[in-house]
Amino acid sequence: MRTRSAEAEAKFAAALKRREQTLKRQEDMSQGRLEAAAESKRVQEKTARLRALRLAKEAADLALPAAVDHRRSTTVRRARKAT
Repeated sequence: MRTRSAEAEAKFAAALKRREQTLKRQEDMSQGRLEAAAESKRVQEKTARLRALRLAKEAADLALPAAVDHRRSTTVRRARKAT
């Protein structure tokens, strides 16, 4: 039969082990939250960059027909072919 001190040591060792496991779980959860937050930030930044590129392209596509005189470019091409 165990002595009281041996039982107390066993209980203390078990409590210490549970505490270490709890701390490890908390650390893992914190790391997971940090990684999820970093991934979320990367996705938001990439989405914002792609949105800006798309809007810039759409603006350029809308501005391009107004800036180009298609009749003149056709006349220039015909003149070049004739020479």
